[in-house]
Amino acid sequence: MTKSNLLAIRPYLPPGGAAFHMDAQYPLVDVCADLCQIAAFLQHNAPSMKVARFHDWWEHDALHFPDGETDFHGLFKLVGTPRALIESMTGDDRVFIAFSPSDRNWYLRFFADWDDDDTNMVGEFSVTLDDQLADRFAADVIPKLTCPTNREDALTYFHRIEA
Repeated sequence: MTKSNLLAIRPYLPPGGAAFHMDAQYPLVDVCADLCQIAAFLQHNAPSMKVARFHDWWEHDALHFPDGETDFHGLFKLVGTPRALIESMTGDDRVFIAFSPSDRNWYLRFFADWDDDDTNMVGEFSVTLDDQLADRFAADVIPKLTCPTNREDALTYFHRIEA
């Protein structure tokens, strides 16, 4: 792709900040545990009555589609088990499910699928946080996560993974 669609997705991302992401897929049970840690951090540090849900096609064809609203209860229900994560997927290649509050101070996205041998469920996630939340997240949550997670400038990350 010669022209980036980053400007089209930019309104859905936090205003600057950092993306914490995985560079590989890991067992879905570990991804679920980490997503629960992340959701708990967000609920405590950036609460919102409602969060928007999206089909994040950024790594598929660089598009982005709204998919209703939920709250933290709905988010926890979705990320709480490998089965719920698998069932939330669209079935399209590299299409993530994403969530963000209306103030856009965070953006959480995840993907779940079967491995290449169709024997193990695997997944990955990223969470993008505004600068105020990013340092707190790095100190409070990253040490508790099971899956290796890297920190990168948010816009650099989304430009790099764009389909």
